[in-house]
Amino acid sequence: MTQVELAVRIGTEPSALNHLLANKSVQLPWGVEVQIKTLLPNSKTLILGRLEDIALAYPELSDNGLRLEVGRLHGKSLSRQSITQYRKNSPSVPARIAVWCPTTSNSGIFGLSRIQHVP
Repeated sequence: MTQVELAVRIGTEPSALNHLLANKSVQLPWGVEVQIKTLLPNSKTLILGRLEDIALAYPELSDNGLRLEVGRLHGKSLSRQSITQYRKNSPSVPARIAVWCPTTSNSGIFGLSRIQHVP
């Protein structure tokens, strides 16, 4: 749940909730103290986590394939360019590298075929 979603649920303005949570922390049951804001990430952080999960589960997906899968699973519309940018900025989202391999056709003609793989 994001801060905006929480603000809507409790019937307040997101900015008022943001000011209320600023510099506030809570001690978790296992003794760790964390800022409350870390428990309510923004939507970009959430979608990046979902994107990473999908990219690791389906490394063969193209950027457009990832975009469609995020939309199908989580109802979020992202552009293919956004997916490309997330791949560049996130070390845990595998990059796709094009590799050219020699091939032969049924008629014995040699050529190159482009395949994708994850390093």
